[in-house]
Amino acid sequence: MLKKNLPLTLAAILLSLNLSGCGTFDMPSQVTDEKIELVRTISDESYVTSELTSEKLAAIAKDYRMNGEGPMSVAVTYDSASTTNTEANATHELARISNTLRAYSVKNVAKEILPAPTTWSVSRTIITYNRLSASMDENCGFMPGFENREEAGSTELHQDYKYGCTIDTLFAEQLANPEDLKGRAGFEEANDGRRLENVVEGRGYYGASPFGILEGESTQ
Repeated sequence: MLKKNLPLTLAAILLSLNLSGCGTFDMPSQVTDEKIELVRTISDESYVTSELTSEKLAAIAKDYRMNGEGPMSVAVTYDSASTTNTEANATHELARISNTLRAYSVKNVAKEILPAPTTWSVSRTIITYNRLSASMDENCGFMPGFENREEAGSTELHQDYKYGCTIDTLFAEQLANPEDLKGRAGFEEANDGRRLENVVEGRGYYGASPFGILEGESTQ
C-alpha cells in the first residue's frame, strides 16, 4: 500500500515546492541597484591677476588634481589703452601662472591672453576646467536612523529604503579622485599581464629581477 502511494506523494511534494517558489523570483529586491555616478560640472573662476600668489595657485592645483578632468584653461586679460595693464605684462603673468601650476603638477595648461577694453589697470585671470564629483542618486539617501536616531524604528521608512545606499553614498563622498571611477585605459594590455606573471613567479611587480633572499633579524 505504501509503495503504491509513493509516486503520488512525491508528485504532491514537488508540486508544492514549485508553487511555493513561484512568487520569489518576482519579488522586488530591498537592495539598491543604483550605481555611483560621475557628475561633470565646470569650474570657471575669475581672479585679480596680481592676487594669484603661489599659495593660491597651489590650492587651485590641488583641487584640479583631485577633481579636474582634461586641460585647464588659463586666460589673462589686458587693456591696450592702459600703460600698466599691457599685453606684455599679461604675457609675463601668463607665463608665471602657468609655470607655477605646472610646478604643482598641472601638466595640461591651455594658455591665452585676452584684450579686455575699459578694464584699465586691473588685469584678471580666468581659470576654467571640467570638474568631476562622485555621488549617488538623490533618492538613495541614508538608512533611517543614520542621521536621525528617532527614525531607526520606523517600519515605513525602512520599507522605502534600499539597503546599500548608505555605504555607496559614504564611499562616493570619500573618493580622493572621482576620475578613478572611469577605470584605467590599457589595463588589459599585455604589459599588465607580464606584471601579474612577475608576481606569480616571485620576480617583483615592476621588474623581472628575482626577489632577494631575506636576511637579518626580521626573518627570524
